Amino acid sequence: MTLASSNPSIVSVSPSVTINGGTTSSSFNVTALALGGPVTITARMPQDQGGGTATATVNVVSSSRILRAVPQRVAGGGLLTMPFELVSQGNESRLSFSVSFDPSLLINPQFTLGGDATSATLNIVSSQAAQGRYGISIILPQGLTFSAGTRQVLVLSAVVVSGRLLYPPPSILSISRL
Repeated sequence: MTLASSNPSIVSVSPSVTINGGTTSSSFNVTALALGGPVTITARMPQDQGGGTATATVNVVSSSRILRAVPQRVAGGGLLTMPFELVSQGNESRLSFSVSFDPSLLINPQFTLGGDATSATLNIVSSQAAQGRYGISIILPQGLTFSAGTRQVLVLSAVVVSGRLLYPPPSILSISRL
């Protein structure tokens, strides 16, 4: 499937993405290069596969919101307990993001709510867990928001594969934007 951005000076995408047999979707990165928009991302199937087209519109905005995994140093065979922090502006009530890592490095990964999200509902989409990809949604009860500042919203716990030292650089753990 080919991908295109209507304004590659604001948003870029890779030129193509593969949808594997037996599946109906695929993930790809959208890279913000400058503030602006709206920008239309277009995905086109080859004509010999039906020629369908799908579009999505994005705007690149400035935000001081940050979601980060706090790096932890863990020896092989040890338990990784990695907090995820939100640098909140004080008006967030719902977070949706994906987490990806090399599944050969961690055994039995588990996600739990962080200390600043105990009243929230945690939804985990694990349909691509074998590939090390998880969809995460954290939803506070109606009328509540995260207080401004750094807030622990999620914790990843897993055993590190024996013989490996895990100190996650971006190539091991990645988080897509909120």
